[in-house]
Amino acid sequence: MSRVSVAEGTKLSVVVARGLLGRLTSRVATHPIVNWPFSFAKTDRIVIAPQDLRTSDATRAGEIYAGRFAFAGKVVTCDSRSPFEITPPTDEWAAALLGFGWLRHLRAAESGISRANARALVDEWITVSDSHDPVGWRADVVARRIMSWLSQAPLLLDGAHVQFYRRFLRGLTRQVRHLRRTASQARDGVPRLQAVIALCYAALCMARQQRHIQPAFRRVGAADPA
Repeated sequence: MSRVSVAEGTKLSVVVARGLLGRLTSRVATHPIVNWPFSFAKTDRIVIAPQDLRTSDATRAGEIYAGRFAFAGKVVTCDSRSPFEITPPTDEWAAALLGFGWLRHLRAAESGISRANARALVDEWITVSDSHDPVGWRADVVARRIMSWLSQAPLLLDGAHVQFYRRFLRGLTRQVRHLRRTASQARDGVPRLQAVIALCYAALCMARQQRHIQPAFRRVGAADPA
């Protein structure tokens, strides 16, 4: 891809992001997660889940349940092992796995099994995650994971036990704090834009984050290559 096309693509992403964020702010009062029954004094609640606009495929849910993860042209069959404990075939495969964008396929399946599978996989990652993982904690991958977890919060939290809810929020909060420190280290262009958009999502979707909204929006403007 040429330098010009990358810049134009990034500009378009900024425009789309601003539109999505504007719609988010207008829908806070109507999303069912606003009335989530659990509330903790020291942990941010999720008050809105942004819509995931990417195409989902319910048939992929069966593959994931069977331990077959196909990303970036590589297929890994986990058998009884956790996908997060397997040596990834490529960094691209690892980034796709650890970005959790595949959660949308589990949501599309609309079944109790896919919901339980989604929670189990998120819980596994929380248990084994290593903050020194060079791919898993790269700013753009953390950003994708934050946006995926927020977008798929209805899948993960509807009917969840309070212990999982607590672990999920602690894990999410940890990642948001990490991204605030490292977003400026993301590569110019789309990776940095992903990082600042994820911070906007977190500021808008998590309770008691109001003070971070304006700084997050200013970062979106700064990421605009115009």
